Amino acid sequence: MSLEHAMLGFLQFTPLSGYDMKKMFDTSVRHFWAADQSQIYRTLARLINDELIWSETIIQDSRPNSKVYHITQKGKKEFNKWLTSSVTPVEPRISWLIQVFFSGGLSDEEFIHFMEEISSKIKHLMKEYEEDGNKDELIFDNKKSKRDLFFHKLTLDYGLTMNKNMINWIEKTIERVKNKEYLQMGE
Repeated sequence: MSLEHAMLGFLQFTPLSGYDMKKMFDTSVRHFWAADQSQIYRTLARLINDELIWSETIIQDSRPNSKVYHITQKGKKEFNKWLTSSVTPVEPRISWLIQVFFSGGLSDEEFIHFMEEISSKIKHLMKEYEEDGNKDELIFDNKKSKRDLFFHKLTLDYGLTMNKNMINWIEKTIERVKNKEYLQMGE
């Protein structure tokens, strides 16, 4: 998936400023697709250049003017083309797992502490996801449909399932280190 297509998808629902686009990522898809503010603004510039979106400046009296982005017909066609195309799954990047790979030099206690910290952070994220999942509302004000809500919640369910599996793996890994299974390697 590309950031461009995710942004076109958000703009299918409603026009957004760059700031509001960042809020959309943070409140709806962060459990599987993150974007920082600078990426968003660079991508908005590319989308304008490719004529997939257009912008208007909203004059505001009490605050700085705001630039709001709208999807074009060309952008809608590109989004729908992408939405119906097949995607090749990519290997995930899990930064803490590369740390596990190189953890042979740590003591058992250091490694277990590291894994417990990761587990704690994942549990915290899961709590946030569960709170999001308890909301029976769309992320957009347009009240599009129960069908949209259903598909939004499917991605949240995926995030919860993946995190539960990570926690399960971490707990088993800690147990294996406590049992010093590494001493039995190569026997």
